[in-house]
Amino acid sequence: MLGYESIFGSDLSPAMLEFAGSPKPYARVYEYDLGEPLPEEHNKYAAVTCFGSLGPGYAPPRCMDEFIRITKPGGYIIFNTRAETYPKQELKEKVDGLTNAGAWKLVDLSPIFRSYYFIEPDVKSQVYVFQVA
Repeated sequence: MLGYESIFGSDLSPAMLEFAGSPKPYARVYEYDLGEPLPEEHNKYAAVTCFGSLGPGYAPPRCMDEFIRITKPGGYIIFNTRAETYPKQELKEKVDGLTNAGAWKLVDLSPIFRSYYFIEPDVKSQVYVFQVA
């Protein structure tokens, strides 16, 4: 896909993994809890993306440490959050702490937008792009 040869996917839901595996954009997918250390090598990926997993009650903020660990220096971590809950989440504290510690820097931030235009029009998201130090 677009010149990327090694695209891997992970989800806690077997149904989502089955859906993600078709039409086979991933080299591999596996069921995994983002609350646990990821079974990936240090500095392995040019980018890590996480969409729909970082709201209240989903993946814990400590998963950001793992995203940084598996991303190459200079690589990118891209994720979305629900705009209305992010300021109150522990995730914001974690993101700010990693930024203040110099682990990464914010390089782009989307405008707030409707995530599910027709299904849940009141849900708004924002996408963050960080570059790993």
